[in-house]
Amino acid sequence: MWLIFLIPSLIISAQAMPPAESGPRYESEARITWEKAHQRKAQGLLKESCWLFRRITGRYPAFQYFEKAHFELGICESQRGNYQKAIAPLRFFIESREFSRSGLEARIPLGEAFLAINQYHEGLMVAEEMLLNGEKKTTLLDAPLRVEALLLKTQALLKLDRMDRAKITLNETLTLLKKLDSEKVNRSSIQSKSNHLQVLLKLHQCDDFPTQTRLSEEATRDQLRLRGQCQLDALIQAKRAQLPSQDSWFQRSIHALVKSFEEYQSHCLRPPLPKGNLSRIQKKRYREELVHVLKQDCAQMIQKAHQLIDGWPSSNPALFPSIKMLDQSLMKVAKTLE
Repeated sequence: MWLIFLIPSLIISAQAMPPAESGPRYESEARITWEKAHQRKAQGLLKESCWLFRRITGRYPAFQYFEKAHFELGICESQRGNYQKAIAPLRFFIESREFSRSGLEARIPLGEAFLAINQYHEGLMVAEEMLLNGEKKTTLLDAPLRVEALLLKTQALLKLDRMDRAKITLNETLTLLKKLDSEKVNRSSIQSKSNHLQVLLKLHQCDDFPTQTRLSEEATRDQLRLRGQCQLDALIQAKRAQLPSQDSWFQRSIHALVKSFEEYQSHCLRPPLPKGNLSRIQKKRYREELVHVLKQDCAQMIQKAHQLIDGWPSSNPALFPSIKMLDQSLMKVAKTLE
C-alpha cells in the first residue's frame, strides 16, 4: 500500500531534479538558454531575459557561464527596477570573483542597488571596500574604476546627508576625472553622473535658505533671492551636461530641479514670520502684504529660469521631454505667483 503513495512522490521528485551536470545535451541546453537570454536583452525584452538568466542560475551549475549568469541576472533585474532581486545574484558573482577586476566592477551595480532600496550605509560600505582594496592593489582599481567607486561613495554620502564629506569626495572625483584618458574610459557616462551629483550638492546648498524660521521682511526677501539665485546656478550646472544619448542621470537632475523650484514656490507663498509677538490678525495681515511683494520677486526669478531653458541648445532630441517637463513645471509655478 505504501507504494501507492511513494511512487507518485518519486515521480514528482524526479521531475523537479535538474538535468545531469555533464554531457552534450546539458551543454547544449545551457548554451541555447544563454544565447536566448542575450537575444531577449538585445530586443529590450528584459522580463524574458531575466527569466532565462535565472533559469541558468537554477539549473546549470556546471555551465561555463554559470557565475556570469548571476551577474547578468543582477544587471537585468536592476534595469527592470527590481533592485531587491538584483542584490543576491550580484553578491553571488562578487563572492565567486572576490577582488578580481570583474569582481570589483560588479560592486558598482551592487552599491547602486543598495542605494535604490534606501540601504545607504550598505552602499557606502561597498564603495569604501573598493577604495580600500584599491589602495592595496592599484593595478586592479585603475583610475576609471576608482572614479566609479568615488561617485558611488558620493551618492551614498549625499543620501546620508553627510554633505561636507560628499563635497570632498566629489572634488577628488572631478580632479581624477580630468586626468583620465578619454580613449580608455566611457567619459560621457562618468561625466553625466558626476554632473548630476554636482547639481544635487548645489541644490542642497539652496535648501539652507531661508536660514531661520523668524525673519524680518528685508531678511526674508534677501534669503529668497539667495535661494533663487542658487537654484539658477544648479540649473546652469545641469545645462553643462552635453550628452550623446538619453541619460538617466540627466533625468534625475531635472526631477531634482523640479522639486526644488516647487519648494521655492512654497517659501514664496508661505514666508516666515518676523520676530516678536503678533496677534493672529497681525500675522495674517503681515503675511498677506509680504506675499504680495514676494510674488513679484519670485516671479522675476522664475522668469530668469525660463530664459535659461529657452536658450538651452541641445542636439539630442531624446533630452527634449525632460527639458519640456522642467519648463512646464516652471510655468505652473509662475502661474501660482501671478
